[in-house]
Amino acid sequence: MPQNPPVGSPRILARVTYDDVEAAATFLCGAFGFEEDERDRYLDERGKVVLTELRVLDSRIMIGMSGNHGLASPQRLGGCSQMLVVYVDEVDEHYARSVEQGGKIVLELNNAPWGDRRYEVLDCEGHRWGFHQRI
Repeated sequence: MPQNPPVGSPRILARVTYDDVEAAATFLCGAFGFEEDERDRYLDERGKVVLTELRVLDSRIMIGMSGNHGLASPQRLGGCSQMLVVYVDEVDEHYARSVEQGGKIVLELNNAPWGDRRYEVLDCEGHRWGFHQRI
């Protein structure tokens, strides 16, 4: 019997939707330090990237084209409806890289009352990400 979930895959795999998956993967890897194995890319008949997976420390996310499964990028919707929270080891350095790579900061670095240092940023298509470090 096959292993469920597949080897190396988390039990919950978020799927985030973009109009330009390849540009999103480039931004997410550059600004947030995610990693893509290009062998995970699915291309359409024209060679356009329509789906890929990114490693996020010990987790993974799937990013795919708008329109599939009735999903749309925030830039099509005019706003986002969710936020993904990621714990990182050096949130101040992470923040600096996000700003340098063009992330739009929507909540400046701060120390939350529950013991996290965090910030929130919009990516290249308007998805909201929260990056936290336990302090």
